Amino acid sequence: ALALRSEWGRVQQARKDAITAAGLPTPPTKTVLDASASSFGHKVEKLHRKVFKEIRLYRRLEIYARACELPRDDPRRRAFLGAAEDKVSLQLFTGTPTRHCFFTTREYHSSVQNALGLPQSRLKSILGRPITNNPNCPTARVDKYGHSLKTVTGVKHDGIRRLHDLLVNLLSKWLRRAQITHMGGVGGYKRTCKGLFTEVLNHLPSLDPNSPTYAEDLRF
Repeated sequence: ALALRSEWGRVQQARKDAITAAGLPTPPTKTVLDASASSFGHKVEKLHRKVFKEIRLYRRLEIYARACELPRDDPRRRAFLGAAEDKVSLQLFTGTPTRHCFFTTREYHSSVQNALGLPQSRLKSILGRPITNNPNCPTARVDKYGHSLKTVTGVKHDGIRRLHDLLVNLLSKWLRRAQITHMGGVGGYKRTCKGLFTEVLNHLPSLDPNSPTYAEDLRF
């Protein structure tokens, strides 16, 4: 009985500390932890799992609040909030490697650091160096998170453009295999989408809303 009461007091204190740290104005009710010391755990299946699932929820709320207080451009904020509601964003840690997604040791270290919003260890030797880009664009320097290298504008063969082109070409490849006509990418009947929206917007004023084919014309 004394051991059970001691355990009940320990989890109650852990719950209280987690709720306070999360900044909740009033503690939640109707949970397994609301039971008294004499009835704690009675007829409750998977008691340990339910108790610590609730405590982990409060601790996560605390971390979420701390992340929201960080500057919007802080990599730690982006890493946490980006993964908070995405079930597949952390598959980097649990997914089984395949030949289609092969990492060297250094690449995996860098990917993990990027996913967790940590400084890039491979950038230690070049921190603060200017990034050569177009003179008309803002000057950027290498930062410890590698953020400036991924977002700098006015450079040739930058990572953003390469990633964009890879995704466009992949989508274009599958659209071509499905025999869907499209613009842009390696399989498009036009290799570029330049002027696409201009053509569509210029076409709209010529459509007659009273025409029986208006809806069909609007699609094209």
